[in-house]
Amino acid sequence: MAWIDRSLVVPDRLVAMLFQFLALEAILGDKAEGLRSLGLALRRTMLGHLVGGGWPAPENIYYQYEKVRSAAVHGAPRSHRQQAERFGHDVIRTLNEFLTFAETHGFTKRAQVLRAPASHEEVPRVLEHLRARDTTWDDFEPRAG
Repeated sequence: MAWIDRSLVVPDRLVAMLFQFLALEAILGDKAEGLRSLGLALRRTMLGHLVGGGWPAPENIYYQYEKVRSAAVHGAPRSHRQQAERFGHDVIRTLNEFLTFAETHGFTKRAQVLRAPASHEEVPRVLEHLRARDTTWDDFEPRAG
């Protein structure tokens, strides 16, 4: 929550997006992966699919991940306001879905919430959907839950 709160008050959109990525990593990140945006994007998509029944678009995560992190460290052009706002809304939606999923399944630990979608029977179907949308996913193999 602290990263989301910070993102809402900082005037620089790039810094706000960096804080939002930090929030997303705190919610869905897997330390064993390091900075693997596709793993983060898959967990985001799985969570949205299992909670809302839809197909959250993961492109916001994996296309912007390196761009935003690199720009925050090395400096780069500012992000577009609409792009930053859309990403911020998605991070908040992710937090809500995370909490809903935890409550629905009686989970009390973050690891439980991350493990359940990663080992869910829908993973192959979600990966098939993602691979049909974008070849970025062709060689991606998720870590076992």
